[in-house]
Amino acid sequence: MSQTFQNKARKANAQKSTGPKTEEGKARSRVNSTRHGLSGKGIILPPDLADLVENERRNLVSAQDRDDPAAAAAADNEAALAIARVHACRAARVTLVEEHWQREQTIAALELARKLPEQARLITTKLERTFQGVAWKLERFYHLAYEYESKGRFTPEEQAHYHDLMGRHPLERPPAGEVTFDAEAFKYMKKEIKRLEHLRDEVLGPLEPAVRDAVALGVPIDDMTPTRLLRRYESENWKKYAKLCPNMAARAKRQARGQVPAKAVAPTPKPGPQTPPPPPPPPPRPEPAPPSQAAPKSDHVSTQATPPVVSRDEAGAPSRRLEGSRGGGEGLTVQEVMRRRFSKH
Repeated sequence: MSQTFQNKARKANAQKSTGPKTEEGKARSRVNSTRHGLSGKGIILPPDLADLVENERRNLVSAQDRDDPAAAAAADNEAALAIARVHACRAARVTLVEEHWQREQTIAALELARKLPEQARLITTKLERTFQGVAWKLERFYHLAYEYESKGRFTPEEQAHYHDLMGRHPLERPPAGEVTFDAEAFKYMKKEIKRLEHLRDEVLGPLEPAVRDAVALGVPIDDMTPTRLLRRYESENWKKYAKLCPNMAARAKRQARGQVPAKAVAPTPKPGPQTPPPPPPPPPRPEPAPPSQAAPKSDHVSTQATPPVVSRDEAGAPSRRLEGSRGGGEGLTVQEVMRRRFSKH
């Protein structure tokens, strides 16, 4: 067969599978690859998410410049798509936890248990973190106990599986093919079963509803693979929305945390250093002692009474150096002058 004939045959076959040619057909074909619409540019969205985006677009006030209609419309479309995806991720996470929690956690425990022979110590410890992981270990121990009670011994494969469940290192095990499981080892396995039953019924069982509620709210506690993916989509779209509409994102975040606007809350005074009480009033000025000597005669005639002459060290003695000063210190005692000069008031 010639090369030319083959090329013509290829072209003829290609014309039969070129895909849709009309705009309606192209629009339908785009939907084929759409799974959830929570990532990508958002050109093609599922019907429910498209309705949610349209509602958000009608209620949105763009943070961009409204003078440019094209830029405002583009910002509105991107912001509406981002916040709609945030709401869709949260709703999907709650639905996933409420309806498929048991199934998804069981699948996660089975996927983890598949790696048990490779890293027995690590995997068996991880299995004890979840209710479903402990339940799986108990199921395997129940099976081994039944086999030992019915046959009185273990096969090499069953003994290896027992050591895997116990998380023992290969160096701590007997040589391959040698069976050493006896009655004492069976008693020890019974104790391990009781410990796991206590962990399942008394510890992890009561915590199971609280863990489910935390995962539904977005807290990564014993998280599942689908919820981790939803949290990633939610975080990416929230950052995009916060960049486009920072004010609205801050208000939405505050309301989501249950905070009350600042205007509705009376301001609480911050505790600060206590103000020291005012100093006590100065004691009353003591009356001068009666003069023991007569005042010396002077040619100066004064209409005021001549102050008595007292000792310099006595209380209430006037300061002669302050006479005629700018501070008006005439007639003041030393205590009053010091109080005026160095008082904080």
